[in-house]
Amino acid sequence: MGKITKLYYRSEDLGSRLMNSLFLDICENVHLHYRDLRLEFTLEEFFDWSSKIAEIRTLLLKWRDEHPDWKESNNPEAFDNQYVIWMPGFGCEDVMLKESKYWPNRVSIEKVGAIYHIHYRDIRIELSKQAFVEFINGCKHVEV
Repeated sequence: MGKITKLYYRSEDLGSRLMNSLFLDICENVHLHYRDLRLEFTLEEFFDWSSKIAEIRTLLLKWRDEHPDWKESNNPEAFDNQYVIWMPGFGCEDVMLKESKYWPNRVSIEKVGAIYHIHYRDIRIELSKQAFVEFINGCKHVEV
C-alpha cells in the first residue's frame, strides 16, 4: 500500500458495494469489471493485458513455491519498503503495456441514473450516492 505521508480524510461509512463480482462486459469495447471498478480496453489491449496477467500469475506461483515462509499480512497498512521483494522476471519493464487508446488523459465525474462514476483515464469507479457523498466530503479536506 505504501506509507501514507498525509492522511487528508478517512471514513468507514461507505455502505455496501454496488457490485461484488468479476465479469467481462462486451459493448462498444471491452470492459473488465472487478467489484466497483471497471477497466476499459480495446480488444487488442485486453488480450495483451490478460496475457501479461497470466505471466504474472505464473511468476507469483513459482515465487510462492520458492518462499514458503512468506505470510500475507493481517494488516494491509503495515507496509515497509525494506520488506518489498521484487520477484525475478517481475520488473515493471516486463509488464509495461502500450498507452491506452480511448482515454489516456481523461478525468470525469458523472451521475448515470442512481449511480455515480469517477473516471480516471481508463478506470471507472462506480459509487452509490452514499459513497459518492463520502468521497466528495473527503476531497474537501485535500490541500493542493
